[in-house]
Amino acid sequence: RGYDTYTPTKNVVFHDFELQANGHGNNEWFKRQRDRFRKMAIKRAKTLIHATYPKPTDVELANMGIYGLGKRRTLEQLADFANIDFTIPR
Repeated sequence: RGYDTYTPTKNVVFHDFELQANGHGNNEWFKRQRDRFRKMAIKRAKTLIHATYPKPTDVELANMGIYGLGKRRTLEQLADFANIDFTIPR
């Protein structure tokens, strides 16, 4: 287990924001759930890169399960490889 860094030469991101023929789309009734999921995802990502205060505990990091950093490389090694400074808030 662990992360692998994939660096494509071209990034392609697409999302269709138009309402669908069946009525599905960006509905207001989904906003609360979407916002809750977004907050949970941000908290999980911040925990993963140790961007929370206080720093995440070993238990919190263990609760990341198979989606954690793994044991092959450290967060510092990822930061060095990807030229990312996790200490600068954005």
